[in-house]
Amino acid sequence: MASTTGVPPARADFLVRYELVKVLGEGTFGTVWSGRDRHKVRRREQVVKVAVKVVAHGGEDADLVRNEAEVHHKLFAGGGCSLLVRLLDALFEDTQAMLVLELFEGEALSARIDAAPQGRLSEAATAPIARQLAAALSFMHAVHVAHLDVKPENILVGPESSQRGVSPRMKLLDYGS
Repeated sequence: MASTTGVPPARADFLVRYELVKVLGEGTFGTVWSGRDRHKVRRREQVVKVAVKVVAHGGEDADLVRNEAEVHHKLFAGGGCSLLVRLLDALFEDTQAMLVLELFEGEALSARIDAAPQGRLSEAATAPIARQLAAALSFMHAVHVAHLDVKPENILVGPESSQRGVSPRMKLLDYGS
């Protein structure tokens, strides 16, 4: 366990609860890490895996990060939608925020497209993803939220299923602001 001597109490509690494991990706506003929630345990001491988005911010960026958290709360106030990545916890500091998100095992749709022959997915591969994306956006619009940044990098697609007729699951993230 990391030492938290000299660290503000809220941050120390946060760092004790969430262990950052490895970098999953970097974006314009920050770095996303895979992590573990040490306070939540499933089946015989298996620690729950999470994604932690660490965002350095200042000025207007701080408002964007807070807005993202508020959008998450609005989307999940009535239970949410399984096609959207869920915010689990957040820590806001003067120059940095840490957003703890549900970890979805998969890859960005952009990576799937890049790996496809000629950079194109077949209609059969695209149709189930498009249906799920439409359902996610429909849910968002029903609760009066517009995504503002829909692009392949913000759509996560689960592994291809080995079962015939079972399409890969997708999740929409980074709700824009």
